[in-house]
Amino acid sequence: VLPKANKDLKSDIAINTNTVITPFDKFEREIIRYVVRYGNFPIYQKFETRKRKEGKTVIEEQVLLEEGPGVTEFVQFDLERDNITFSNNLYRLMFDKAVEHIGDKDFNSGNYFLNYPSNKVSRLASDLLSDRYQLSNIHSKILGEEVGDKSSRLLEQNHLSNFVPRATTELKNAYVMQKIEEVKEEIKNSEHDRYPELITQLKQLQDIKRVLAKELGERIVLKY
Repeated sequence: VLPKANKDLKSDIAINTNTVITPFDKFEREIIRYVVRYGNFPIYQKFETRKRKEGKTVIEEQVLLEEGPGVTEFVQFDLERDNITFSNNLYRLMFDKAVEHIGDKDFNSGNYFLNYPSNKVSRLASDLLSDRYQLSNIHSKILGEEVGDKSSRLLEQNHLSNFVPRATTELKNAYVMQKIEEVKEEIKNSEHDRYPELITQLKQLQDIKRVLAKELGERIVLKY
């Protein structure tokens, strides 16, 4: 049984038709792709191989030791702690709907959005879930595979603990870069008495930029 989507579409339609493309759109889309495709699927799972005997036969089995938060839950946590929300109204609508189902073990994010009673939502979900939607070049390089590899989706699922934090960090980095440009422009057009304040702000942003660049340049270790 598919989750029941919201039938009152008045607010949804208003949000969708007012969607404006921003410089953050491609980063937000990548995050929503993970949310739609994986929803409450754990961002990581740790297994241990254990042996047991059945008569004279030794059987090896994988035992789940630990699992992380679901993809949607992690994204919510990681963006909220830096006060970041989706600028694209359609993405924000879909994310809010996914958040409503955090903790629902039977929630199938892909099916929910494919059957959502709004054409814009269902079309985007279809696009994001389609096998034609290939891994980005950067993900392919990390995996050491060619774009179009038939096993890429499975490999992606096994690397969510790297890919999802990277996607949220890329969005944060885009916000910082935008803010740096805004402060630089403000410095050009401000009175001299504001220089110390703006220069301090610029240095703080550049420090954050360096931290994010370091994270993006290394393998991200999940901290939740």
